[in-house]
Amino acid sequence: MFCPECKAEYVDGVTTCAGCGVPLVATLPAEPDHSGEGMVRVLTTFNAGDIAIVESILDGTDIEYFIHGKNFNQLEPLVQPAHLYVARHQVNAVKELLEPVQLRFLGVTQAEE
Repeated sequence: MFCPECKAEYVDGVTTCAGCGVPLVATLPAEPDHSGEGMVRVLTTFNAGDIAIVESILDGTDIEYFIHGKNFNQLEPLVQPAHLYVARHQVNAVKELLEPVQLRFLGVTQAEE
C-alpha cells in the first residue's frame, strides 16, 4: 500500500497514511515523463523567507519544482543563493502564481527566459 501524497510505502493492513491522513492506494500512478523538457531557473533569492513562501504556494499545485541551494542558504547566509527550477512547460504558470506575491527581499530576481 502507498500514500498518493507523500509516496510512503506501508505494510498490508494499513489503510491510512500516518503523515498525510489520506487513504492508501494499492499502486502509485505513473509519474509524468518530462525528461526531454528539462528544468528552467525561474527565481533566485538569498532569503529563507522567500523560499518558504514560494514552497507554500507551489506545494498546493501540480507544478514540479526543485529549489537548489535551499539548505546551503541557511548555512552560509548571503553567500549561496537558492534557485527555483521548474519544468519548462510550467514556467509561465509559476510566473503567474508568483507575480502578485511581490517578493521584495534582498537578492530576489526572476530569471529571464
